[in-house]
Amino acid sequence: MSFAIRHADKIEKVVACDTQAKSPEANRKAWDDRIELAKAEGMGALERATVPRWFSSESSFQPDSKYGKAISAGVVNTAIEGFAKGAAALQGYDLLADGLVETLRSKYDGGRNALLCAGECDGALPKGLQNLGKEVDGGSGSLRVEIIAKGGHLPMVNEPEAWAKAVHEFLEK
Repeated sequence: MSFAIRHADKIEKVVACDTQAKSPEANRKAWDDRIELAKAEGMGALERATVPRWFSSESSFQPDSKYGKAISAGVVNTAIEGFAKGAAALQGYDLLADGLVETLRSKYDGGRNALLCAGECDGALPKGLQNLGKEVDGGSGSLRVEIIAKGGHLPMVNEPEAWAKAVHEFLEK
């Protein structure tokens, strides 16, 4: 979404998945805690705390599947320094203050050229993206919000067919 604000002249459509327009203040401490856990106990400890949060028991995620193992390995094999820098970037952004709503309205055809997508089982993110969609399009439904049934934080992993269908249909329009 930040790229969409800064480079609207370079892209035609926006797909944003399982994100939010503004980092909640409580996330600052949560990210600090995750960074500290990784530094103190290693990325394996972070993986054990993170993957279950990304994919709740209500989601269709199978931790022992090929994809489940790949997700876990991806977290475990991430360099701690790289993780810490990435996490720091997520601690305090505010794309609303940066003009996200106005940009989606003015540069992306009232939101028609934007898709907000979230896994159904990704905590508050689906509702947050639905609210953002309403803020952008005034409740007209011109900005498409797709909630992927049984999807977790990465619905393209545990519900790849439903996610790909939603994105493909949007991009074809």
